[in-house]
Amino acid sequence: ESLTSIGSDFVIEGSSSSLESLTSFQGLNKLSTIGGSFKISGGFDDLSSFEGLESLTSIGSDFVIEGSSDYFLYSLTSFQGLNKLSTIGGSFKIHAYNSLNYLSSFEGLESLTSIGSDFVIEASSNNSSSLNSLTSFRGLNKLSTIGGSFKISAEENSLENFSSFEGLESLTSIGSDFVIEGSSSSSFSHSLESLTSFRGLNKLSSIGGSFKIEAKYGNLRNFSSFEGLESLTSIGSDFVISAYLESLTSFQGLSSLSTIGGSFKIENSLYNLSSFDA
Repeated sequence: ESLTSIGSDFVIEGSSSSLESLTSFQGLNKLSTIGGSFKISGGFDDLSSFEGLESLTSIGSDFVIEGSSDYFLYSLTSFQGLNKLSTIGGSFKIHAYNSLNYLSSFEGLESLTSIGSDFVIEASSNNSSSLNSLTSFRGLNKLSTIGGSFKISAEENSLENFSSFEGLESLTSIGSDFVIEGSSSSSFSHSLESLTSFRGLNKLSSIGGSFKIEAKYGNLRNFSSFEGLESLTSIGSDFVISAYLESLTSFQGLSSLSTIGGSFKIENSLYNLSSFDA
């Protein structure tokens, strides 16, 4: 209980049945800095919170959660316990495969102001689902900068109930790409079907790389507007829509966008797009 700093990585990796009795990080209450990455992957059926890490203020490199089994982090509902974490020097990544279905918010990360590299959420499944309790970014209210890319990727029946970007009201800049991606092997997929707009990104003014929406079959079927991007003035590289967005009728919400540094490209079918009005 006297440990205050770790110079390099903090890594816990387990199989699908290992570490199943670990419920928190109690005993690490004085740990304030991790110089490298923080990574957990594998089992942890009963880990319900990050309690015990209340003193942690900074992670020098990546924060990674990787799930590859049906019961990985089955009990985790939020990030409670990380309430003092203010900076992540590298990337923030969640990779869920048939897992994390009870994680409902980012609560516990209210002090996080900056992520040095990428912010990535990837959810996939095989005849199951992942991250289907997550509805928004509630809990990330102080996050103002992402130095790298912002990416949400959902495959098959994942992130079905994710409906808005609420919680990212302080985000002003993304250093590289902004990517929303939905893919599936059939038209019966419901990935990202609750997302209708970009509501919650109202202060985002610049994207240093590309802006991409890519979706196959029925994914993003209810996405209908760019509402929430009223402050966006510049995109450093390409603007790409490669998707079947049957509910999108215009570019309403992009009224302040004045510069696209690369290409403007629309592929596949926007069945009901009637104008380029913003």
